[in-house]
Amino acid sequence: MNMTNQRFHYRHQHQIKFPGAFLICLLIITCSVHKLSGKELEGGIRFNSYEKIKDLRTGLNLTPDELIPMGATFQMNFEFGLWRGTEAYGHIFRIIGTHNNNIDLISSPYNSKFDDLNLILGDSMTAVSFSFEEIGLTTDKWMKCQLVISKNENFISLTINGVNKVKKIAFDFEKASIAFGKNNMGRYTTSDVPPMNLRNIEVMADQTRIRYWPLTKFKESVSFDEINYHVAEAVNPNWIVESHVKWKLKKSIDSNTRPQIVYDQDSLVYLLTSSGLLSYNLVVDKVDHAVFPVEVPVPFNQASLYRPNAKEIWVYDLDSLEINKFDIADLTYNSSNSNFSSETSHWHANKLLTNEGKAIFFGGYGHYTYTNDLLTHDDSWNVSTLDEVEPRYLNAFGQNSAGDLFIFGGYGSKNGSQEYGARAFHQLFKVNPVSLSVQRLWSKEEEAGGNVFSNSMVFGSSDSVFYVLRYPRDKFNSKAVLESFNLYTREKELLGDSIELNFLDTSSFVDLFLNKSTQELVAVIMKKKDETYTTSFYGLKFPPVQYAAITQSKNPNYLYQSIVGLVLILGIVGFWLLNKRQSVNESLLEMSPNDGNYHSEPTEVTEFEAPIPIEKDFEDKKSAILFLGGFQVLDKDGVEISEKFSSTLRTLLSMLLLFSSNKGKGVPSNFIWESLWGDKSQNSARNNRNVNIKKLRDLLETVGTIEIKNASDKWKIELGEDVFFDYSHLMQCIDNDQTLTPALLELIKRGNILPSFELDWIDPYKAELSNKVVDYLLGNRNTLEYNAQLQLDIANCIFQHDIINQDALFIKIKYLNSMKKFALAKKCYESYKKEYHLLYDEEFDVPFDEIVKGNEHA
Repeated sequence: MNMTNQRFHYRHQHQIKFPGAFLICLLIITCSVHKLSGKELEGGIRFNSYEKIKDLRTGLNLTPDELIPMGATFQMNFEFGLWRGTEAYGHIFRIIGTHNNNIDLISSPYNSKFDDLNLILGDSMTAVSFSFEEIGLTTDKWMKCQLVISKNENFISLTINGVNKVKKIAFDFEKASIAFGKNNMGRYTTSDVPPMNLRNIEVMADQTRIRYWPLTKFKESVSFDEINYHVAEAVNPNWIVESHVKWKLKKSIDSNTRPQIVYDQDSLVYLLTSSGLLSYNLVVDKVDHAVFPVEVPVPFNQASLYRPNAKEIWVYDLDSLEINKFDIADLTYNSSNSNFSSETSHWHANKLLTNEGKAIFFGGYGHYTYTNDLLTHDDSWNVSTLDEVEPRYLNAFGQNSAGDLFIFGGYGSKNGSQEYGARAFHQLFKVNPVSLSVQRLWSKEEEAGGNVFSNSMVFGSSDSVFYVLRYPRDKFNSKAVLESFNLYTREKELLGDSIELNFLDTSSFVDLFLNKSTQELVAVIMKKKDETYTTSFYGLKFPPVQYAAITQSKNPNYLYQSIVGLVLILGIVGFWLLNKRQSVNESLLEMSPNDGNYHSEPTEVTEFEAPIPIEKDFEDKKSAILFLGGFQVLDKDGVEISEKFSSTLRTLLSMLLLFSSNKGKGVPSNFIWESLWGDKSQNSARNNRNVNIKKLRDLLETVGTIEIKNASDKWKIELGEDVFFDYSHLMQCIDNDQTLTPALLELIKRGNILPSFELDWIDPYKAELSNKVVDYLLGNRNTLEYNAQLQLDIANCIFQHDIINQDALFIKIKYLNSMKKFALAKKCYESYKKEYHLLYDEEFDVPFDEIVKGNEHA
């Protein structure tokens, strides 16, 4: 290998790798900006109508400061709907032209002389009118509306929900004032406002879009259009998008005895008390109440679930493991096996009906003791203890779409006793619902404080994010707030506003669920005052966001366009470079049935890669730590346990092994601190390091004889003879100039170490390995028995580490020709020339024919 290639090949490798990863990052940034623009949220304004006095009705003025030019052809598009079917008279919009000409769209469904919707010009009604039936208008349905005014062709056209009507008339409009609902336009002022919703207002003049208000963002009482930030000024607005950040009290229901609160997974919530059954319909906001002729037994704690197949409420006694089955239709118990006479040992136990219909309860508190029991009931009861999870209560419990169970937070103690070390937890555990194996995903103990969580966690459209309500356990007058957590990155986000909460331990209950019928999160807050229990339901539109996501600045569009423009430009350049790389790689790898085994270094951005399975031909060892081609760990039985290593543990293990390899002296403590916990104090970083070192030691015990040592403030790892480490083995073979064998070549084929780890401190190890592998293969390629396929394997391995290596090109073309694959040889050469020119900005000067003839380089 020539010195030029030695000096530049690793840097070039990363230059080629960069655009793909960079493009992905740019796309993520673009999506984030798009998300913050509010376009994924339901926008619009809900207008106050006759339910309010005139002073409090809603209006939206599109021209508070500047009239809108009409042009030769004017077009206004918007969406509207009625949120109530009664008292629906009023002005949907009013347009006042240059010479005080007016155009009104009026809702008048109760006047027999008019249609339900009427277009008025001046003082005259036109034939442009619609009945609600004609356009299919129903309550809470969005309707698309388009108004077109043509001065050249002398017509006005109105289209609502696809129904179009036209009137021939001459217009003399140059500019216009436009308002929806209530307005203050001199003699055209009106306070007659229909109960309507309005969104996505677009204005066009001569086919040019000049205004656009999606109404998904606002600042106080104004919203800026996304073209040139013209102001639309609202009076008494109800911004619909606020329902994504502000909890709304939907209903409060009082009961004389403690209710069992269950959800039917659709739109009904049942409150079962000893004296009656209350059902609350979340869609129509209606409560029904049925009184029992005699009292029925219900538990002290929340331990009931709705069984949809049977249409029954099953009331569980978690202490005696008995079940009472309540028939909703008949209002009777089919069986009553428990009278719940004894105080429970499972206050605030989590409850869950799994995707498969199994009832699961976890944890709880009673008689000064916390528990970590997992109680499951299908056809029969099964009681297990999750030893890996400290006993606790007031934690969140949930299941994702894949069926995995999750336990988050809570309050308890290590041995279950209230007297010894009781504290709040901030851990996340994953539980296999079949094997009941437990994996601790992460912990944020420093954030725990005295905070606890809602009985349930809610997973959104993606299983990567869950939502919980957080509140302090030790305060009566407090607030509950919504938080989201990323399952993998631990990223936390505080969402929405807060809910007033009076928490009194066993007399209270806090829960959270997603109502799919209304697409809103529902917070359930139960409290006791005197002898009355009040259960309140609060709604928040899904997905919830922070206020910053819907708050608009005066000039939001220019910043947004600048970012998106920059992203697109850089993205196009990155994509072009990525295609350049791919075109070369495709040619370099086109060969034999084993083509799929050869790749230049992956551009994965996820840390949990799926590496190529290894054929362990080196010594008969089951235990292995593998870095080539990706992170893998095999235990003493040869079973892969890579998924048990969190991102932090993977990074820590990689750091210890690489710094300890090849007679390395280990990792300085300060380096671990700066690399993994640089944002924390030294004491906090030390605590995190010690905790993770312990976790790592525990995991590595299942792998083999592995010791993690600390000396002179440096950390080092030592592997026993029973553990195979592929990187160390390969480096030793190369350093000792061991004869190249097919088995060793198979190991090299796996690629460079940890391809998805984009960390500066790993790059020198990758560079060193690349240099050594290339030199070793070029120096030893003739030690193998002559075989064209093996020579091609060697060439492709070299290209994995140096994609413009000339020696590899000569080898590959020579042996492709010897195998009579002439077209592949030519294509490989042409792609190489393009890549060479891209990197060096000069032409590759060795003719193809010269290589084929077998000159001295071949």
